[in-house]
Amino acid sequence: MIKKMMMSAAFISAATALASPAYGAFEKTKVTDKGTPIKYGARVEKMFSASDALTRSNTDDQQKLQRLEVVFFELTSDLIAQIEQQGIQVLVSSEKYSRAVLGVSSKSQLDFINQLVGIQHIYEPGKRYARAGRVDNEAVQALNISRLQAAPFNLDGEGITIGVISDSLARTSDVRDSDTSPAICQSGILTNSKPQKSGDLPASIRILADSATLVPDTCDSSVVDEGAAMAELIHDIAPKADIIFHTAGNSTLEFALAIDRLCVLSDIVVDDIAFLNQLRYQDDIVAQAAAGCVAMGKHYFTAVGNDGDSGYQFNYQNVQSSDVGNVELHRWSNGEEVLGITLDPGENITVLMHWNQPAVSASNDRNNAPQIDLDLYLYQQATVASTILAGSDEEQNGSENSADPVEILSYQNASGTTKTVYLSVEHWSGNKTTIPQNSQTPLEFSLVIFGGDQVDVSIPYNSTTVFGHVNALGVNSVAAVPWFDTAAFDPALPPTAAVDPESFTSRGGLITKQFDTQGNFATTQVFTPSFAAVDASNTTFFGESIDLNGEFGEPDGNPNFFGTSAAAPNAAAAAALILQANKAALQPSALTALLTGTAIDITGERAAPGRDNVTGYGLIDVQSAVESLADDDTNPDDNSDGGSNDNSDSGQGDTADDSLFNEGGSGGGSGGGGVFSLWFTLLLTLTSVGHRYTRRLH
Repeated sequence: MIKKMMMSAAFISAATALASPAYGAFEKTKVTDKGTPIKYGARVEKMFSASDALTRSNTDDQQKLQRLEVVFFELTSDLIAQIEQQGIQVLVSSEKYSRAVLGVSSKSQLDFINQLVGIQHIYEPGKRYARAGRVDNEAVQALNISRLQAAPFNLDGEGITIGVISDSLARTSDVRDSDTSPAICQSGILTNSKPQKSGDLPASIRILADSATLVPDTCDSSVVDEGAAMAELIHDIAPKADIIFHTAGNSTLEFALAIDRLCVLSDIVVDDIAFLNQLRYQDDIVAQAAAGCVAMGKHYFTAVGNDGDSGYQFNYQNVQSSDVGNVELHRWSNGEEVLGITLDPGENITVLMHWNQPAVSASNDRNNAPQIDLDLYLYQQATVASTILAGSDEEQNGSENSADPVEILSYQNASGTTKTVYLSVEHWSGNKTTIPQNSQTPLEFSLVIFGGDQVDVSIPYNSTTVFGHVNALGVNSVAAVPWFDTAAFDPALPPTAAVDPESFTSRGGLITKQFDTQGNFATTQVFTPSFAAVDASNTTFFGESIDLNGEFGEPDGNPNFFGTSAAAPNAAAAAALILQANKAALQPSALTALLTGTAIDITGERAAPGRDNVTGYGLIDVQSAVESLADDDTNPDDNSDGGSNDNSDSGQGDTADDSLFNEGGSGGGSGGGGVFSLWFTLLLTLTSVGHRYTRRLH
């Protein structure tokens, strides 16, 4: 019952956060000839009314500017000067990524940007979502961490710096006190916060940027200081590690820049953020930044996601609509032209679609644009002749100004009764069977449906829910297992007698990316997640209390932080202890091999013996990793050039994982070793117990 309730809450929270503002009835906007190239789509156009005034405000509470993420073929100081001369605010810019986030206040300013030479495309920034006395977490209570800090171990994270990326660190009254410094939403050295006064955070934390906005003198009221909760978990496991924080901001550009800045200053970087407009079949700029960080010899951890099994992947099957003669669309596996989705009253859904075409925004290569255009619509009845309730139909027309191959729609059942709506994937232009970049590769698309536990889709889910930098080369993607369902506590808790992963932790598997960073057809396979850590640890302010009927002291009056957002910092902190033991020998590939090779196999619900697509190689075991490191004087997996390919996959070995929903596997991790291994495992299990979205669960 506990896990069922938590999964429901996770999906409801995500779908509510992702829901877009209503613009009224949706109308298809595409025409066969638009004349002068329009470098933005309907989503941006609807931000402004014909009367040259903003139709809605963005998350910038003070300045009320509409933020636009603009991709350039080459960003120069001359272009920036031209933009600023029009009264347009340049909020963030990067020559490296050829992008800028601009603050625009009128349609005339948008039109000016559109006519500039050198603009690739103008986007609405992707929606951010998070993957979700002294208070001690379960490890401190059960294990006596001071013993681990004493000889012969002396492992407390000293000498290791961990960079944390999340929504914010010190904006809310849960964290700030009357004498907290720096001022709200400002950079500087955090001191005198409430968790610092209680001993749950280090006495000082460096803030490079806070509160999900890089705009000077502004503050984003939507953020909830999830970064502070992550830092509390890190501090419990590695109390002498230094922590640096940087917000992910409100765009993929700000996120990529945050990674770049922290990578220079940190040994380990961990995040719990994704943007819905990140890519699935090619590395976007966030994935490129994360992979680049690993290539520099730094260790990168990310939450795999809280999206459960709500993914689809299909080869596109083109049919002519039986109701509307000029509409071509996908025939679903049940033979229908539209996919029925039943929603309870008040239920929100967001549908995210990617398909296997390159994105100019990821490469700035004018010659490698998406040449196939698919669209996404939600209808009121089981026919495309009925009213369109929501839609997404950006232009992917093969030109250098094409939008990325991503469509996103959101809808809420505002009626007082259960309602069934109908989803269609429609073909606008380009090939219908195979992709033009490789005639042997079928045209395919993937969907993730974000919604609550009461969303009923008429065909079974069949694929992964991961995308973006989770699939970047060398990145450690972390699944979640609740601490109270581990061997150290009570693995017999429902739903099975074995250790069960969280029901909401995202299903991954063997993922094939089909395009390189320049947009050329080149396949690369990665396996996600890498491994699991535990969630549900106590924090001073973040999460929800759980009731285990007194077992293990729960409820104990302290909130429990659920989600892969909690598992990822626990894994990162555990890695800090291992790096402290032998930092010089552990390049990223070696550390990942150590963690996966000593992990404890998880075989409960949704998992399977061996490496599986829900928990990877299993629950990481710190003591086994340290013992293995101590026994291996030569460390043959040392990679002195800093490169890594630990999550890459040649397709060999774990053949049962080639099918994303085949829960079999082979060659899983070890079971750990000895008494000391057990209590180091307890250390981990107890302490670890495009919309930007946080991969968390409240």
